[in-house]
Amino acid sequence: MTDMRRLATAAIALSLIAGAGVMTAGPAQSFTGGEVTVAVGAAPEASALSPRGHQLYVVNGSSGTLSVVDTGTFTVTSTIAGLGEPSDVATLSTADTVYVTSRFPAELLTVDPAGTVTSTLALPGASPAQLAISPSDSAIYVTDSGGALLQVDLTSGLTSTLAVGGNPGPLAVSPDGAFVYVVNRQGSLIRVNAATFAVEGEWTLGLNLTGIALHTDTAYVSSATGEIYAVNLTTGIVVTHSLGGFFRDIAIAWDGSYAYLPNSLSASLDVIALPSGTWTTSIRLTNAPFGVTVAEPGISRVAYTVNRDSNTVSRLTLRPAKAGAPTGWRTKKCSVSGRTTTARLAWQAPGFAGDFALEGYSYRWRKPSGRWSAWSYTIGVERRGVLTSRGLRVGDRLDLQVASLTRAGRGASLRGECTVSR
Repeated sequence: MTDMRRLATAAIALSLIAGAGVMTAGPAQSFTGGEVTVAVGAAPEASALSPRGHQLYVVNGSSGTLSVVDTGTFTVTSTIAGLGEPSDVATLSTADTVYVTSRFPAELLTVDPAGTVTSTLALPGASPAQLAISPSDSAIYVTDSGGALLQVDLTSGLTSTLAVGGNPGPLAVSPDGAFVYVVNRQGSLIRVNAATFAVEGEWTLGLNLTGIALHTDTAYVSSATGEIYAVNLTTGIVVTHSLGGFFRDIAIAWDGSYAYLPNSLSASLDVIALPSGTWTTSIRLTNAPFGVTVAEPGISRVAYTVNRDSNTVSRLTLRPAKAGAPTGWRTKKCSVSGRTTTARLAWQAPGFAGDFALEGYSYRWRKPSGRWSAWSYTIGVERRGVLTSRGLRVGDRLDLQVASLTRAGRGASLRGECTVSR
């Protein structure tokens, strides 16, 4: 936080008194800055962001098209036809190349966002469902409703098939590209070794699984019956969070702090704190969402939901919550010695942590009829500080203010006053 490193003015010097405290953790309170909706093609089913986040690509299952949405203006800039019956979309991480799966005919299509389908690869199996691309952009993995996982080598174009059973759908590739995790709609999470292309493990979860997202050593799986399954991929331990609703998909914040779940039962985007699995907020939407894609520019987050029943896509700005005010004063002592007035302050930690870790506090003073001094700062969890100045006298009453600081900015403040004594 840059302003925490600023020095106070020459008239007001900051010194820290030894002593640290721990801020009491509280529930997170992420909220939305509003919903904006744009019409796309018929029955949108999935979306993906371009590598730099300037475009959102949306596949429309019934119209056989790809809508290109400018994320800045949030308008459809072009529509690419000839995609059969598209079911999913993904982009390379190193180039703005788009891949689309088509159920019928069963194909993997390469699309130039400028407006053309550049190549088509026929896929074996019954009906391609969803796809994921390896972090190195070397392979594409496609689930097939007939019970298979397909591996397409992007260098040779060769396709391998692995039986995984049970109408597989959602899938994710580990950040190092070593494993592919497949959600079997009959209730299993399956781990596939990408190098050997063989099943290496399986967890039995519950029926009607709808989505998967990875963060560090945990796989988070959503269900149509309102559960989130947190699977520790190292220990194998499964924790179930029963929340209720009809979760169509799941996305995880970059730092693992939240799960974002489109809930078609309540027409909302539900935000769940992790790892506790507790509700933070439920953002009501105009239409029932079908899937979600999340971008995180800076400290704000932007969620895009595809709304299949209304043929639209929505954008929501999710602003992180600031910390609450310190809960009380421990010391407010203002005294004068010679020409120097000193305020020795100590306060209690806030009861509400906000969305980010505490980085420190800012505090200041003023005469009731005067101007506030410049902010002074502590670092970390220090909850004490000293302000000094000249020109004050015994009997002067001073207003005091202290606020918590996090990456989200300066939070709510605690006010107080003290009278200068000897």
